[in-house]
Amino acid sequence: MPIEFRCHTCNRLLRTPDDSAGKQAKCPQCSAVLTVPVSSTSEEPTPKRTASPPTALPAGANPFAAADGGSGSQPNPYASPTTFASEPKPELAGTDGLVQTRIDFGDVLGLAWNMFTTNFGICLLFGLICFGINMGSTVINLPLQFAPQMAGNEPIAIIGSFVIQTGIGILFQAFIFCLMVMFGLLLLRGNVSPLSEIWKLGPHFLPVALGYFVITLGVWVAIVIGAVPVGLLVASGDESLQIAAVIVGISLGLLLLIGYIYLLISVMLTFHFVVDRRLGLFDAVRTSMQFMRGNRLTALAIGLVVSVITPFVVIFTCLLGSIAVTPFMALVWTAIYLKATGQPVVA
Repeated sequence: MPIEFRCHTCNRLLRTPDDSAGKQAKCPQCSAVLTVPVSSTSEEPTPKRTASPPTALPAGANPFAAADGGSGSQPNPYASPTTFASEPKPELAGTDGLVQTRIDFGDVLGLAWNMFTTNFGICLLFGLICFGINMGSTVINLPLQFAPQMAGNEPIAIIGSFVIQTGIGILFQAFIFCLMVMFGLLLLRGNVSPLSEIWKLGPHFLPVALGYFVITLGVWVAIVIGAVPVGLLVASGDESLQIAAVIVGISLGLLLLIGYIYLLISVMLTFHFVVDRRLGLFDAVRTSMQFMRGNRLTALAIGLVVSVITPFVVIFTCLLGSIAVTPFMALVWTAIYLKATGQPVVA
């Protein structure tokens, strides 16, 4: 008989031949490497309840009186209930088997660094792949940069060229984000050949592209909201108003920056939930915000350290280090996701 068991990562029911007991198998859904059990796993039966024999009461005794002989503080089982127990809130879709966990600063960075150094060659190849995709985006957008000049710098041509270039950039960057998520998940779950599996994006690319578009649009809207009032004050020509414009611009810029960083950290696991758990975009955003509760400050500290170190690496290696930045960022990003959701990683 075939052996049936569930994947410890995605909880999918798997079925293998009976001669595969003790061998290694890969889950077709999450690519986790599992050991096939000797026999099918099954839930233990629930023990049956046995009814206790009725207790005889003395003649004339009140069956609803208190056991200690009091004035009957026990509730009447036949009376209408006065309070109702609230039903437990259902878990978010796609979060079965996940446990919200506090991430540790050193644990995340140490895990990402160990995986990066252990698989240095694979990481460099992945970095070269992402670098080539970015170069492809640049080559495609290059003719569009000269299109407005060829059209006489008409406003419509300038706006149209900008919109098309932005759209192409969003598509390419969303594709790289999907590859980074797949690469991090496969490598941290023990897949020794992730470069052959990262291309299996399926239907996940469009939600990721839509999410990146919303983020980009939000940034531009925030810039416009902050720039318009400042520009009007500067254009007034009044020196006092110009000073006020500088103060307002700095204040708005700081508020928008703080809000943007807070929101970005809250939804930083969205793309992982889309790719790994097959969630829709809005469900993934909501789930990411739930699992990042209590982890925002640690994630911010990790992001600050990585953001400070990586530019120096790129500069001191004469830009060659930029190839290694992308895979390392993918590992840090995915380590935060796996640790925050309580999922196992390869030793």
